[in-house]
Amino acid sequence: MNEAIHPLARKAVIWHLAVTALVIILMMIFGVIMLMNQGEMISITPQWFYKIMTAHGTGMVGIAALGGTAILWYFLSKYVKLNPAVLIVNFGLFLTGVTMVLIAFCL
Repeated sequence: MNEAIHPLARKAVIWHLAVTALVIILMMIFGVIMLMNQGEMISITPQWFYKIMTAHGTGMVGIAALGGTAILWYFLSKYVKLNPAVLIVNFGLFLTGVTMVLIAFCL
């Protein structure tokens, strides 16, 4: 059993978890906006409400996957030698996917 995680993988895990935390905060803001609209504290059009709801749901599912990947990578790397480049490529592909979803959201 290897107790040490590769330094590059450690940084990648930290980046994964930092982005996860930021996106969860953003999704919480989206949730509060939807609740304020339903409580008639603010007024947004139904079109924007459903856009925000879609972004909220998609974001929560996607960010759970990213955070889960980081946690699994961290614990599994203590028992199995993993290639840190795979984790970094995963992060890049995830950010590419998020960018594409946000572009679609804005259109």
